[in-house]
Amino acid sequence: MSSLWCKCGNRIADTTDFLPYKAHIRADEDTEKPIELLVDSLERFWEAREHGQQDDFLRHWDLSRGEDATTAEWDVEYYRDKPLASVLYHLIYSVWNQYERTIYECDECGRLWVELEPRESNHYAPYLPETEARHLLWSPHDHNPYGLLKE
Repeated sequence: MSSLWCKCGNRIADTTDFLPYKAHIRADEDTEKPIELLVDSLERFWEAREHGQQDDFLRHWDLSRGEDATTAEWDVEYYRDKPLASVLYHLIYSVWNQYERTIYECDECGRLWVELEPRESNHYAPYLPETEARHLLWSPHDHNPYGLLKE
């Protein structure tokens, strides 16, 4: 989504990362599933890597997630000489986001816009607050996207 028009007339833009009025929610029923999948996937990746089969694992990983063969081959080539942290980020990020929905808060009226289905662009349900509380989604970490890490 590049922008959403709130019922109050305010434009809610999503054109960059680390927006203070954007957050992600996950159903309580889905709290543990991404962790279970990550543990299993990272264990299988580590075993494949120890046996020199990282390329095969990454190819299968992409194909099992619906990527086409061209993209899978591109990823295999791209991650072949990358640091381990980059490969792990690729694997973790793709699992972690499968179980969350996006939520936006309008700066003008405080209305919350909750994504109805993950990755279903521009399908949101609005919720109008009953109080004057605002900036509910803002990070408690001084807008530092890495939490407690300080420079």
